[in-house]
Amino acid sequence: LDAVGFCDQYITIKSQDANIPYVFNSLSDTIYVNYTILEYSTGIGNADFIGDNTIDNGGLTNWTINPPQPRTLYWVGGNGSWSDPAHWSLASGGTPGECMPTLEDDVFIDANAGFAPNDSVIIDIELSYCKSVDWTNAPNNPIFMTYRNDATYFVNGSLTAINNMNFAYNN
Repeated sequence: LDAVGFCDQYITIKSQDANIPYVFNSLSDTIYVNYTILEYSTGIGNADFIGDNTIDNGGLTNWTINPPQPRTLYWVGGNGSWSDPAHWSLASGGTPGECMPTLEDDVFIDANAGFAPNDSVIIDIELSYCKSVDWTNAPNNPIFMTYRNDATYFVNGSLTAINNMNFAYNN
């Protein structure tokens, strides 16, 4: 198995049927994955089943999961796409270049987000995550939107919106 993704391109491995987990059977090797999202999987045999920087989306048996380290991320640079590292920083108004959020990360979209009127945060990938997202003090009534009909956005904790912001789907 060669499932090694990147912090901005997780590999998703899941069963097509939540009632029937997929099985990894290995008698002696270590089954290792990195930057993956695992769902409904069972590891059997004498192997160690290890996922580093891995999201446990539920239904795992016999896996050792080491999730990504939690971060506090800030949106910077105004209008743009969720998956673009040019919009993620470790400081409000700080230097961009961080990978997009995971389920472990708290997100702040604040006064230093760089929004002009009608700017958007665009969900541009199939699966987007964060632990919590707080739009408090985001300027110029931003739009949170997607163009994708297959996009799913998971907030594992809380979502704080502001007055006069818009949530939109445009196709």
